[in-house]
Amino acid sequence: MKWKFLYLIIYMALFGGLCGCERLDIPNPNEGTEDIEKEEEENKTPLPDPDNKDEVRDGSREAPYTVAHAQAIGYDYFELEDVWVEGYIVGWISGSHYQNGARFTSKAAGQTNLLLADSIYENDPAHCIPVQLPANTRLREELNLADNPQHHRRHIKLKGDITSYFSTTGIKNPTIYEWMGTSAIEDEKTALSVTEIYEDFSGFQVGDSLSLKNWSISAPYTPNWQIGGNPLERYATICHTDTFSNRPFDYWLITPPINLNRMKDAVFSFSTAYDNWDGNSRLEAFILSEKNPYEVGLLPVLDAPIAQPGTSEPNQWLHSGEISLHSYAGILYIGFRLEGRSTGERGTEYRIDNIRLEEKAE
Repeated sequence: MKWKFLYLIIYMALFGGLCGCERLDIPNPNEGTEDIEKEEEENKTPLPDPDNKDEVRDGSREAPYTVAHAQAIGYDYFELEDVWVEGYIVGWISGSHYQNGARFTSKAAGQTNLLLADSIYENDPAHCIPVQLPANTRLREELNLADNPQHHRRHIKLKGDITSYFSTTGIKNPTIYEWMGTSAIEDEKTALSVTEIYEDFSGFQVGDSLSLKNWSISAPYTPNWQIGGNPLERYATICHTDTFSNRPFDYWLITPPINLNRMKDAVFSFSTAYDNWDGNSRLEAFILSEKNPYEVGLLPVLDAPIAQPGTSEPNQWLHSGEISLHSYAGILYIGFRLEGRSTGERGTEYRIDNIRLEEKAE
């Protein structure tokens, strides 16, 4: 009996019954693993659910995955069968090594594969996926860049398996494809289209030649469009000077493609000024369906005031006001044209600033 009582005292001392110490728990080696697995599962890219109507991209024909989606799926799930993926055909793979074999051209292309990207001018293999063109199939015959160089940079969607190809995420066993544009030119226009422009030329230095990404600039003679002004105010300027008298000239400054399909109520505005009026030249703004104005024939002129005698004084800025583009649709350009005939001397200097495209404020 005494030994049982002594044993009880020792037991209670060890486990906190008498001394008030906290109870000692033996660690569970599996404890916490469920939380880690749960956290990993939550951080995992969710596999899109085709039955979820709120899903923006579900890999269906109507909502194909992008290249970025395909890469995320390949990273987390390794493969997914019979889904649609869209992208631009930017090149092909030479040899068997993906990184070193990536070729962003249609020249000397092979027939067995394509490179697909979300950007029409992508040149980094890390942002692309290879697409298998199976032997003895209609897809290889119709899509390979060796026989169809005109497909370079076209926008396409294909149905196939997202899986490992060239030891990276790619598409194998494609069975069907559809073009997402009418031509490579139209695809390029869509890819480069914008819904916002705000150019005040503050990123240039006075005297710089004008160079704007995705803008088109043409000048038959020198000087070209350049940056004028001072360190506090800079603008685009053009002045035709010609030693020959009565020679016609035609200069253009054309915006990137404007995607009016993605704008609810677009408005366009700009400011103009002039100096050294010669009476032999004029500046106008046009709506263009193509960035090459010489191919589109008669052009609609934008109804906007432009600086000239009668509307403003020399060196005085005149704002165009908000020009509604509501009556236009599709993907268009806006072009500024300086035209006239030379006098054999320095002509009128025209200036353009604060070119702006935006949604109309409500």
